[in-house]
Amino acid sequence: MSLRTRSIVSALMALSVMTGAPFAPVNAAEGEEETGGSASNKTLDLSNLVVPVELDGKLVNYLFVSVVITINDGYDHWSYRENAHVLRDLILKETHRRTVGVEGRPMELDEDKLRAAIKRVFEAQAGADSIKSIEILSSDSQKVFIDG
Repeated sequence: MSLRTRSIVSALMALSVMTGAPFAPVNAAEGEEETGGSASNKTLDLSNLVVPVELDGKLVNYLFVSVVITINDGYDHWSYRENAHVLRDLILKETHRRTVGVEGRPMELDEDKLRAAIKRVFEAQAGADSIKSIEILSSDSQKVFIDG
């Protein structure tokens, strides 16, 4: 990433922090009125997340994962949808810090590790109770570089 791109991204992130929390809880009455009681309105589709695969601390490939996150009652699901690109980026960064491959079989997804990474991101952005559920729909690997 170029210095100019990093500067722009940093400025945008700083601006979002200065303008307040984009994932603030909403009044429960507002949330009920907005969704009409339908949980399907509270989902965030993060299809085609690309998460790194590491072997012995070295990046060897990527897993392609599709996830649907249901936002908990009392949170404005629209703010999550509007900021999905930011959440995707933060999840990618988190999975670079802590790999989500199965121990000994790094080309397979450890679903518990991925769920934990997603929860850490959402807790930092919106609070510990912001996620109702995380459903991993699919995971695929090119298996280009290594077996496993």
